[in-house]
Amino acid sequence: MSSSSPQRLIATRVGSLAVVDEGAGTAVVFWPSLFSDHRLFGHVCRLLGDGWRTLRIDGPGFGCSDPPRGDVQAGEYADAVLDVLDALGIDAALVAGCSWGGQIAVQAGVRHPHRVRGVLATNTPLEASHGGQPLEVLGTRWLGATEFWGRGVARAMLSAASRRAHPARVREFTRVFPDFDRRAAATTVRTVMGRFPGIEGVLPRLTVPATLLFGAEDRLCSLERMRLLARLAPTAMLEVVPACGHLAPLEAPEAVVAAVEALAARATPGKASGATRRLAAAETVTTPEPRLAQPGAGLPAVELFAARVLFGLRRLTGSRRSFDAHFTRERARIAALVHRCPVEAGACRVLIRRVAGLEDSSRFWSVWMTLDHLRIVHELLTQLVGELARGAAPPGAASTAAVKPSPAAGPEVVAAYEASCDALLAACAATPDLHTAARYPHPWFGPLDAAGWHALAATHLGVHRAQIERILRRSRSCSSASGPRARACSSVWPNLSTATAFPSASRCSRSILRAPATRSTTPSGS
Repeated sequence: MSSSSPQRLIATRVGSLAVVDEGAGTAVVFWPSLFSDHRLFGHVCRLLGDGWRTLRIDGPGFGCSDPPRGDVQAGEYADAVLDVLDALGIDAALVAGCSWGGQIAVQAGVRHPHRVRGVLATNTPLEASHGGQPLEVLGTRWLGATEFWGRGVARAMLSAASRRAHPARVREFTRVFPDFDRRAAATTVRTVMGRFPGIEGVLPRLTVPATLLFGAEDRLCSLERMRLLARLAPTAMLEVVPACGHLAPLEAPEAVVAAVEALAARATPGKASGATRRLAAAETVTTPEPRLAQPGAGLPAVELFAARVLFGLRRLTGSRRSFDAHFTRERARIAALVHRCPVEAGACRVLIRRVAGLEDSSRFWSVWMTLDHLRIVHELLTQLVGELARGAAPPGAASTAAVKPSPAAGPEVVAAYEASCDALLAACAATPDLHTAARYPHPWFGPLDAAGWHALAATHLGVHRAQIERILRRSRSCSSASGPRARACSSVWPNLSTATAFPSASRCSRSILRAPATRSTTPSGS
């Protein structure tokens, strides 16, 4: 959450607020959650690009704004947002906030509809909180300016999938804690978590366009309860981000950017274009999560038995060279599929018929999510091969539930996936004898030495190559059909001859085929 942009202090009715003012175009005010400052929205602002004027505020108690003046409630901070707009000469703006910031955004939309064009509230508790969370207040009071406290907050706020998929973002989040004034932070935490009157009563008075965005894995907000409360807001759309916890701007910035763009379109008079209607239709269709088995549920019993028999036969009849060749072919086929995939289509999550060897919970992925899963597996197995070669098997066992991807994965994952393949190949090439004494258990196939993991690698890639093929076929069938889902998909399937963000498939395949035959790979479960 680093930021090199200069801040300016703007005098308001609640004291001076530190604001980062960047860009030109549609104005958007961003107010962060507790335990974060303007840097929480760094990824969002970078993804928004040109055509936006972003105003990122440090909430009192966190960052460079003045300390809170006692128990200041969200309504007073909402009024202060207007002071910021006045000072900067801005007539009207969208107001977006995360958690505590979302409460302020809703109040701003209710109290000042003539100045607030639309409201985006992400991960926002709507119910009252009276007298609770004393440990959080005391902990912030004594440890709130330490990375140790930040790591605990990250575990509570971020989903397990986000922490696993984006460790660098977790470090960004925790590194800012030493910059906070723990006494000022504790005052704000006490007010928000223990003396908040709730906003259920004001939701029916919200007349500007609004989006309420929640994480499906947010442990701090009951999704079912939030769904009930969201119905009180007549102009609000509810969106749910799968695998996201309590900090959507950090965990799923692409989803937040899409919500901001859609909100701006809804807030612009006379701009109910076909593109806007497609956005709304896509949100309506893709928001509900299909009912799938829990991650880690495994394969059906008969299929699992067959998989164990076939895998055993492959190990007996195959060789290191044949497994390398199979892996090389599957990697090249994936590269060719990705090369032909438009950027937007790669982000589309579609429900596919299950591929043999794929868990039920993995049927609702996008192309980028599939590559992100492969990246996670390869990075973990790069470490595993090295440890097995040294005779030091890690404790515990591999878990298919622990390698699920982030729904926020974007086209940047292509390069990360390729790099993880190269790193894994290098680790295996450095192991002359993969028949190691140390073993590490796979949840389906039992304890495996490095040679066993190597034998599983090509099959694992083949399963996910077939998954990508089905995702792309399903996306294309949606675009050629009719109805809301088809309209949503048609915009992301332009002519496949258009340029994409990926390297040439043939060039990528050539680089793969140049890899020495002695290299090996070791994927895990799907």
